[in-house]
Amino acid sequence: MSNSLLELSSITKKIIMSLAGFFLILFLLLHLVINLMLLLNDGGESFSLAVEFMTTNPIIKIMEVVLFAGFIIHIALGITLAIQNWMSRPVGYVVCNKSQTSFLSKYMIYSGIIVGVFLSIHFMNFYFVKLG
Repeated sequence: MSNSLLELSSITKKIIMSLAGFFLILFLLLHLVINLMLLLNDGGESFSLAVEFMTTNPIIKIMEVVLFAGFIIHIALGITLAIQNWMSRPVGYVVCNKSQTSFLSKYMIYSGIIVGVFLSIHFMNFYFVKLG
């Protein structure tokens, strides 16, 4: 029995999504470290060197494409899993279950939408401006 990419199990999709999310977290940490270089007492020289490196290195250009792919994979799998969960139980339970699920995991799809809106604004103001 062979599976295509669209027929992955729910667990496999969650693992791939978590790996993409981990990659995105590593990017955020690097982004934070570079931005924190502005606080160093060197007149912004370290920050300028880091920015020059990030904007001129061809490997970083390739990693930008990988980063966008990580966003797309994480978002697509998140939406797919949320829809599959909603479709698996279209009618709610009669009795409300007081589960131990945290508030954040219950509403993760909505927080993802908020982060997506922020990222869209961030890209429009910082990334796409440099391309034009």
